[in-house]
Amino acid sequence: MLALMIAAISVSCEKEKEVIQEASIVGTWTVVDLVRTNCTDGNNSTITLDCPTFCWILTFNADGTMSDSYIDSNITVPEVIQSSYTYLDNTLTVCDPDGTSNCYSVTMTFSGDSMAISSVEDDGVSSCDLTINLTRN
Repeated sequence: MLALMIAAISVSCEKEKEVIQEASIVGTWTVVDLVRTNCTDGNNSTITLDCPTFCWILTFNADGTMSDSYIDSNITVPEVIQSSYTYLDNTLTVCDPDGTSNCYSVTMTFSGDSMAISSVEDDGVSSCDLTINLTRN
């Protein structure tokens, strides 16, 4: 889900050799809300996720792989997307599992057991600053 959402709002990038800089990213994180601000069309909004009814879970492994899980009480099998990632200097770069194609980068910041992923959402008609707030499980 994260891969699909951010891929739609980000420009593809070329994969560089990077290393996972901090162990703080490793673990399982649950999305708390998505906040859209500074929207050129005036449609600022906050979407709060109510897990377990509606969950979006990211799991970052120490080996540079990650899973992006979407769980909804209306579906019987969770949607899970596998990817590779690097994290360096507050920049998270996510790529297809082969690690060489369909890459995108976002800004990531930490505060204790909270994480914020920031990017610009642009659908060609309007744009917004998008912040995805997560908490460590």
